Amino acid sequence: KLVAAGITHIRHTTLTYKDGEVQWEQYNKFLLAKKGMLETEIQNAKLKGITPEQFKEIESNFKTFDKNADQLLDRKEFTACLFSLGEERSGKEVGELLKTYGDAKNNIHYEKFKDFMVHVLGDADTREEISFGLSLINRGTIGLHARMEQVLPQEDVTYFETTAPKAEGGWDYNKWLDMM
Repeated sequence: KLVAAGITHIRHTTLTYKDGEVQWEQYNKFLLAKKGMLETEIQNAKLKGITPEQFKEIESNFKTFDKNADQLLDRKEFTACLFSLGEERSGKEVGELLKTYGDAKNNIHYEKFKDFMVHVLGDADTREEISFGLSLINRGTIGLHARMEQVLPQEDVTYFETTAPKAEGGWDYNKWLDMM
């Protein structure tokens, strides 16, 4: 309408019609880029630390071992599936997993199987998991340089030692985790 009316300048702004048009186009490009980034972040959050390829492998394995295609794995199918994935578990461990992820009939539904596999393959960065890992490395509640440098890269050990509160004989990793 502005172009058709022959208006090139508006006394209330220093911007021309073309300036406004260019800014509008840039803003729309920005929004599209931001939308793509947010969609990617949402997808990554859903994958919980596993790659899309791993996600496809989980689905493929479930379908392979779901012999009757009922979207359930019984105990035998679940055990065979775990074995094929290199997750050899004892009968007791399989029973515990079925209690956690299965239904009352000891069947595991596809969605719960995905949850289990994401837990096995995905991020291990909850406070509890990190604390447990550090307690295994240090064999206790105090971070010890000699033990940590055996399993962690030097830059990680240095970062830990420069940011964690000191404790008698080392560093207090539980307080360090609370600070994070």
